[in-house]
Formats: sequence, structure tokens, C-alpha cells
Amino acid sequence: MESANLIVNPFDSDVVANPAQPVAIDVPEIHREAFECCCLEYGRTGAESRSVLFHGQAGCGKTHLLSRFRRWLNDQIVRPALFAAVRMETAPSQVWRHLQRKVAEGMIEKPAGGIAPLDMILQRFARRHGNGDLASAFEEATIPDASLDLTKVCEHYAAGRHRRLCRAWFKGESLSDADLMELNLSGQVMESLDEDSGEIAARQFVLAMIRICAPEPVVLCFDQLEALSLSAASNSYGPFAKMGATLVDETRNTLVILSILGTFLPELERQSMASDYSRITKSIADLKPLDFQQGLKLVEARLAAVEELLPYRARGGVAPLDPGDLQRIFTANHGRCTARKLIHEARRLFAAWRGLPEPDSAPFDEFCGKRFEQYWDASEAATDPSQSDEALARALGEIAALAGYRVTAASGKQIDFKADSPLGPVLLALCNQRNMNSLAARLRRLARSLDEGELRRLCLVRDPRLPISPKARITNQLLRDLQAKGARIVRPRPEVVAAMDAMKRILSEATSGDLSLRGEPVEAQRVREWLAKSLPGGVREMLDSFVSGSTPAAGDALVELLQEVKIIAAREAANRLGWTLDQVENYARTNPRQVGLLAGPPSVLYHIVAAPAADRVAYA
Repeated sequence: MESANLIVNPFDSDVVANPAQPVAIDVPEIHREAFECCCLEYGRTGAESRSVLFHGQAGCGKTHLLSRFRRWLNDQIVRPALFAAVRMETAPSQVWRHLQRKVAEGMIEKPAGGIAPLDMILQRFARRHGNGDLASAFEEATIPDASLDLTKVCEHYAAGRHRRLCRAWFKGESLSDADLMELNLSGQVMESLDEDSGEIAARQFVLAMIRICAPEPVVLCFDQLEALSLSAASNSYGPFAKMGATLVDETRNTLVILSILGTFLPELERQSMASDYSRITKSIADLKPLDFQQGLKLVEARLAAVEELLPYRARGGVAPLDPGDLQRIFTANHGRCTARKLIHEARRLFAAWRGLPEPDSAPFDEFCGKRFEQYWDASEAATDPSQSDEALARALGEIAALAGYRVTAASGKQIDFKADSPLGPVLLALCNQRNMNSLAARLRRLARSLDEGELRRLCLVRDPRLPISPKARITNQLLRDLQAKGARIVRPRPEVVAAMDAMKRILSEATSGDLSLRGEPVEAQRVREWLAKSLPGGVREMLDSFVSGSTPAAGDALVELLQEVKIIAAREAANRLGWTLDQVENYARTNPRQVGLLAGPPSVLYHIVAAPAADRVAYA
């Protein structure tokens, strides 16, 4: 018999992070009705698209239920063409683009030892409509919203050509002119002033791909809807509800599953149009906390899965734990208890049975600091400039408030945010398009939609890793025209954008109740207070450059660029910053302690000041 203190604690894991995560222990009796509702609605897709909404407390098992449903789908004769889990950690203004990215990631991700779902989708479509030839299938079938560019990229992908570029295009990334030429795409950009062209294109992509999948179902699971409430928008849920209703109305083979904390459900209904809300809630399930009998079955299942415990479980049930100890947990919680809290308490009881001290929990500040560092290191915005727009769109308003600034999401006139400043409101426009035609269209819309006074308060936000080619004459001219009318360009450092992204993610996790310490959800307000006092210095500097309403010191952008790249040709630096070559060289000559200059031709700039330590807070 193995010594008790050597046996692994079966309650060490209490969180299912996403529906794709394997779950070894499942108790079918828990949330059986909600699970059967999903199965029933799945069977109804094909004739029409359906929807299910879950609501409940934090830690009640929403994601665990979706994992069970996904395993059930894998055993069905008609499997879904695509199963996409979509955490709504985005801005309300970017819900379609966020969905496009997650749908694309789900389509192109290869399972272990298998092929990507997109390969299967296109093969079935080609057999169904074109006798195995994809080009013929697109000629034969009428797919609403399927653009010529979409069909071209699908054909490239199916033939194994330019797959890296295809994957980027599917995810909605802005491709360079050279990349578009490789794919033989038009590069044309919609010029609508009434609606964001990025959202229009993303909506068309998602609807077209769902229709290409038909008749096989597509399952879209939207989790953490409450994260949308963190935006600076006056209507956080309306755009999402409209998107969900569109998915239900305009397709036949979609099952939309939504989950939200029960406390946020009334706000979702209030902010949604009645017609939209009815479409995204064709079925509603209340995921109530466990009763005592369900709790016993959950604890028993976890204990029974540990083979080393068999000698200690002669009595069965929850042995070696005492049912009375578990009963007291439920009594203290008015007869019901969330799965997460029960597992945490069982972890403590099991450690006590082994004769070990209660498992340590880090102090709150250390706990938050480590989680923040994890999100900061994992932020795609630090390594991928195409993620800058989404990261700023979802984080800027909330993080600005923590720093004492007032930045609110704007509606209309192509402006993303409005920031209060002593000189009046500053208008912020995110301009991180990689493709010059897309950027030119963005700048042209701004110029047309803003009056002269607004242009003087316009701040164009562009990632410094996205240079503007000298060959992009129209784009450069539009920039010069906007700057002549008072607009300014601010280039936030990538690691600072990533820090803001990480701050928003930990706050979203707390708002959704998924940030738990000692088995209890950490209140979002407590995390806000911690973030406010732990604000990285670079974040405050970036926010100040956004809302100051004045142009930063002449060489700040150049110095920041050199801090990033260390050495760069002077002409390339001028292109990135929108300066002339003479301006760059003159600044270097007059500021020799900040910028090094090697005379040319070609002239080269280098960083001669030791790079400052990363703007990170030390967490003891």
C-alpha cells in the first residue's frame, strides 16, 4: 500500500480553461438538462440555425459542460464541420473581426495526427458541387457573401500554394501589396463612411465560410460575454447581439452557444434589440450550483480515478474523505455549492487526510503579479503588429480609466476613441493596416468625415513596426495633408501595448469569475485597485502621449524607434516616422547624445544610449 502522503491530490485542478481541453472526470448528472438542450438544438440545425444561452455563477461549470458537448459531437454520425470556442475578450466595435480570427484559427489548426478542418471543408464542398474540383464547385454553387478574393484564397490553400499567406488572410490580417500580388488578389478596399469596412469584410467572410460548410453544422461557442461590459462603449452588448442574430437569421447550419454570468444577463437583454435577443436565446439554461448529492458524485468520481487510492476506498463513496465534512460545505452555502468551490475545499480536506499542511496560496499581490506577467509574456501584440489594433481597441478605455484618464469609445466619423484633455477632446484613430491601399482608404475616410477643427485634434495611432514605403505615394501624401491640418502620429511601443493587453485580460478573467484564489472568485474591483497601483510606467507615458493634445518632443519618436531596432538606415527611419531624410539627419547631428549618425551614403542611425530597463514592476 502506497503511503498516503505520496498519493497525488485528485483535486489539484479546478478549472477547465476551454472546451477543447481534455476532461478526464465527468459526472453526467451535473447539468444534464442543459447538455440535453445542446444536443437537441444541434439536431435541429440544417433546417434552421439555433441558439442556446447558459447563465450561472462563476465556477458553476459552463466550460466543463461545453467540453462534454464537444466529446459528444465527436461520436455523432453527422459531426460539425467546425467547432470554434470564442472568448469575447474584444471590443464591441470588433466583434466580427474577433469572430473571423477565431473561426479561421479553428479551421486551419491541425489536430494531432490529423488534417486541418479547412482541408475537409473544401474537399467536401468540391465533391458536392464540382466533382472534386474546387474551382468548378465555386462556379457551380451560389454562395452569398463569398467574394472573388475568398474563392481565390481557398483555391490557393486547397492546392497547397502560399499557405502561410492564406492563413494570414483567413484571419483577417492586413497583407502587404506584394503579398496580395502573390495571391492574385485585388487589394480593393471598401470606402463606406457609414460602417467600418473591417467589420463588413469580417462578417462576409464568416457567413460565407459557414455556407461553404453546409449542410454540415458549425458550432460557435461564445464564452465570457460579460468581458464586453469592460469596454468604454455606451452599448457594450448591442453589437454582439446583432452579430448573433445575424448568424441565426442568415445561415441554416449554425448552432450558437452563449455563456454569461447570471448577474450580467439583465444588462445583455437591456442593451440588445428585442428581436436580436430572441434570436440568440431560442433556448436558455440556468446552470445552478451543485446540490449535495451531485457534489458527492463529483468528489467520488475524482477519488475513484486515482488507482493508488483503491486500498483506502473499501467503503466506496467519498472515502477516505468524510461525507460530514462535505455536508458542512453545502450547509455553509445554503445547500448548494459551485463545482469550483467544492473542489477547492476537497483539495484542502484531502491534504489534511494525507497529513500534509493546507496547500499554500500566494499572497494576493504576488498572485496577481504572476498572472499579469503570464498574460504579458503571452500577448500576441508584443510580437505581431497586426494585433495592435485589436489589443488597443479592447484595452484602451478601461486601462486609461485605471490611470486616471477619461477615454471613451467613439461612434461614427471613423474615430475609435475620444480622450478628454485640458485642451479639449482628442480624437484617436487606430491605423495599423499593413496594406497601403487599406491605410490610404482609412486616411481618406478620416479626411472626408472630419471637419477642420476635428482634424487639429486627431491622433493617428500606428505601430512603429509597420513602416510606410516611400513608394506608397498616395498614402504618404494623405499623411502629409492630415499633418498639415494639425493631425499628429503617435507610435506606441509594442511592449507597452502588450502590457495594456495583459492588464485587460486579467481584468476580464476577474469579471468573468474565472480568476480564483483559495477557491473563491477574485472580485474585479480588487483587481482594478491592484492594477491601478501597479501600472507600468510605459503605459502611463503612452496614455499621456495620446491625450496630451500636443505633439511630443521632436525626437521622441526617433529615439523610441532606435530603442527598438538599435541600428537602422536613416532613410528607412524617415519612412517609418513620416519625416524627410534631412529632418532625420539634422536631428541626429544636433542631438549626438541621443542618436548616433554614421555619415553616408547611405547614412545610418544607431542607438548610443543604454536601453532603459523594461517598464515592469518587480513582484516579490
